[in-house]
Amino acid sequence: MIVRPLLAALVVIFAITGCTAEEEPPATLPSVTAEPTPTVTIPPPPPETDGEDNVAAAEFAKYYLRVLSAAFQAGDPAPVRALTHDSCGGCHNLIAFLEELEAAGQHVQGGEYLVSTAVAPGDTAGDVTVDVRYEIASGEVVDSSGDPVRELPAEPLTDAQLRVVRDATGWRTHGYRIVGAT
Repeated sequence: MIVRPLLAALVVIFAITGCTAEEEPPATLPSVTAEPTPTVTIPPPPPETDGEDNVAAAEFAKYYLRVLSAAFQAGDPAPVRALTHDSCGGCHNLIAFLEELEAAGQHVQGGEYLVSTAVAPGDTAGDVTVDVRYEIASGEVVDSSGDPVRELPAEPLTDAQLRVVRDATGWRTHGYRIVGAT
């Protein structure tokens, strides 16, 4: 059987050649890292929101819109969800958009809510409708690499109402509706 000695010789030749040949060092590949998701700090509630009166309610409404801006910039619905009661349909529309951004790995650059007034007329402590006037700065939705996905045009001055209710854990938004744009 000539096959076995021939096969054995080939194995020995490959073994010797493999051991004596100079090996080239492995090529170093450049590291590829995605752009980090922006770190956006959610501001703590200001002390002015601690009360149970209409002034505290108006301050909470302004705070809610600041948190909404920060949540869009982070692409994270959790902070808004934490300040929203289950009954707030308008809020849940905003949360749904934030969830879409989060699922797609996107966030908003710019697009801040710029509040010019927040007033809670009357004396309805604990369950308050706050009249808010704001505009939204232009911005854009960007992906995790920072590449633009779509433009977000500026929104003109908008009149809205936020219904806020104070419970044992603090203020929560129970309603959000646009009254008109100027």
